[in-house]
Amino acid sequence: MKKMFSFLLASLFLGTFILYLHWQGGLVAISWRDYQLETTVGILFLMLVISLSIFKILTQILYFTFNWRKYNQARHRKKIPEVILTILTSLERGLPKIALEKAKFIQKYSPTAGLGEYFETLALIALNDDEQAKIIFKIMTTFKGVEYLGWQGLARLSLKNDRPAQAQAYAEKALQYFPNSPYALKMIHEQAQALGDYKKAEHALGQLKKIGYFEEDLLREKKGALLAGWAKSLDSQQSHKEALSRAKKAYRIHPGVEEGKILAELHVKLNHRWRAQFLIKRLWKLSPDQELCQLYIQAINPETPLKAYEAIQKLTAQNQEHEISLIVLAEAAHKARLWGATEEYLHQLAKVTKDPTTVNTLEKKLSGYNALN
Repeated sequence: MKKMFSFLLASLFLGTFILYLHWQGGLVAISWRDYQLETTVGILFLMLVISLSIFKILTQILYFTFNWRKYNQARHRKKIPEVILTILTSLERGLPKIALEKAKFIQKYSPTAGLGEYFETLALIALNDDEQAKIIFKIMTTFKGVEYLGWQGLARLSLKNDRPAQAQAYAEKALQYFPNSPYALKMIHEQAQALGDYKKAEHALGQLKKIGYFEEDLLREKKGALLAGWAKSLDSQQSHKEALSRAKKAYRIHPGVEEGKILAELHVKLNHRWRAQFLIKRLWKLSPDQELCQLYIQAINPETPLKAYEAIQKLTAQNQEHEISLIVLAEAAHKARLWGATEEYLHQLAKVTKDPTTVNTLEKKLSGYNALN
């Protein structure tokens, strides 16, 4: 359009110049056999420009006619990002048939071989046609430039069929073609952590950090969970000191309740009683938990049920209105044979609990203690 406008502007200028020549110029005679044309230099030049303009317009029309398919494909290619978004939305909403139909559009018009096939397989997986999806994924591993999508697809299928080790192997294969693939790195991190290969999981998480896949808060949470799981694994292998080092780092990176529980348990096992007590009290303020109460009793090691009750009173002092606090207080008071205190805690529990069966369950449990005693 810009070229056409420039051409017309130039033609207008030349036409004006030609008219000027017509007014000022002399006559020109053109003879061919029995035909003769007499005109001026200006009119002759104008006719030449008009002829060239008509020729230019005709060539553009012919070019557009013979290249219609090319223009049509370019027009549809502009719609591909919108179609991909439609496919992903359809899959999220549980409409795989619509996603399958849109995937065929991408297959037809996308300049990237294998892109349409990838979205087709996602729709087939949603339709539980795993065999056909597997065939297409294997074919995609031979397409240059999108091999990683084929391997990632095979990893997705393996994970769906509960084969985590195979899924991890396929994801590692995908990284050979696309080293910064977020999907492959995330799968390796999750599956390696689940399989107990914490070094590999940590390396994958480091790669995800480099490409900025996770937000800072979520990254700290993932790192803390990884180190906490690693500490638990080392503890089961009797490597308590190394486990403690990992647990401390996990709690420092993400001071959550789960990380704190593992660290407190290791402190108790290594007889770091004061550290365990201090940590458990801090965690109790965040989120009371019966496991924390048991760890606290192990750290205190009270000689009598009455001393255990007094220790639990100190533990729950900062969060005494919480439902879990009232439950452990009632149990401790009952074991210490403080019947009045037990009834009072049960009465307070009935006021704060959102589940009316909680009090009945606890009463039955305490009745069981009476029967045993």
